[in-house]
Amino acid sequence: MKRTFLVCLLLAFLASFVFADAVIKREFEISRGKDLVLETEIGGNIYIKGSDGDKIEIKAEVFDIDDDDYDIDFDLASSGLTIDVEKKGRWRKRKSGEIDFTIIVPDEFNIEVGTAGGSVNIEDIKGNISGETAGGSLDFCCIEGDIDFRTMGGSIDARKITGYLDLNTMGGSITVLDSKVNGEVKTMGGSIRVEDVDGDLDGSTMGGSVTYRNVTGRSPSSEPAALHVTTMGGSIEVDEAPYGAELDTKGGSIEVNRAGKYVKAETMGGSIKIREIDGWVDASTMGGSVEVQMVGDPEKGNRDVYISSKAGDIELTVPRGLSMDFDIELAITRDAREDYDIYSDFDLKKRKTDKWEGGWGSKRKYIYGTGQYKDGKNKIRIDTVNGDITIREGEN
Repeated sequence: MKRTFLVCLLLAFLASFVFADAVIKREFEISRGKDLVLETEIGGNIYIKGSDGDKIEIKAEVFDIDDDDYDIDFDLASSGLTIDVEKKGRWRKRKSGEIDFTIIVPDEFNIEVGTAGGSVNIEDIKGNISGETAGGSLDFCCIEGDIDFRTMGGSIDARKITGYLDLNTMGGSITVLDSKVNGEVKTMGGSIRVEDVDGDLDGSTMGGSVTYRNVTGRSPSSEPAALHVTTMGGSIEVDEAPYGAELDTKGGSIEVNRAGKYVKAETMGGSIKIREIDGWVDASTMGGSVEVQMVGDPEKGNRDVYISSKAGDIELTVPRGLSMDFDIELAITRDAREDYDIYSDFDLKKRKTDKWEGGWGSKRKYIYGTGQYKDGKNKIRIDTVNGDITIREGEN
């Protein structure tokens, strides 16, 4: 009985492993700085790693495919090595099968990959990388060079990259960590996380949150670029944007810890919070509160403010001594549950309307606040519906 149990246990253990139907190995002597091109019509996982050698080592593992269903061609030329995998024979009748590649190349090499589906993992390369997979995750680590890659459905992870990024996934999250990069990352359905990055990297998602932490733009010979972030359905969180930020979400909150020059923030449904801005502000939301604190020298730069909410409180803190011209509008609907007002550390001329005015759904009354402090250099424009407006004088 004991022996039978051990035999069954061994069989179960062996069954947990998937053995290749065939293993193809090739090795080519080649100098650094060449190109590797891998084009495969058959899906499978691809792993490419750089080494300090002067050769290419290839291992192709074939799973659930007959020999007469495919063809692999290796073409060595002066420019580098091309690997071409084609379907043939009775392939159209097949429903499964894949070829996984493990490739070791000299660490100074350019890589181009095109695959019908599967994950792609590339690391320890000094060279440019490009390609596309019909469906699978992408993982890049320790790359010195530009990366231009697409996946039709999978997450993207990039770590310790120096160069330019152009990454795109149709359905997965994107993470960029500990890198020195410029460029753009896009996803149609996932979150974006950028952390410990030196460079101007824009992020765009159709359905997920966007988080930037410890990201500082690089200053080349030209003016450094502002941060651009868009999402169709998620929150945006930015730790630092020293050269300005343009942030847009169609459904979520926006939070900026620290920014310079300007912040332009827009959301269709969520709050906006800017903890420190040394510059001008344009912030609007269709439904949520807005909180902004301006810092820095009040005599330097453009410090105009435009804040708008269709339903929520607005709180603005300005540096002591800032020259301002105020134009404040507070709308209160007939069905409002509270009394709302304008509160200010500065002398404002307040005017309240007596009659209910229509044309915007529920009828409204208005409270207006106008005034000028010092010579009125900076324009302060604020409007909201059913929310308190508070203007405070802070410290320099």
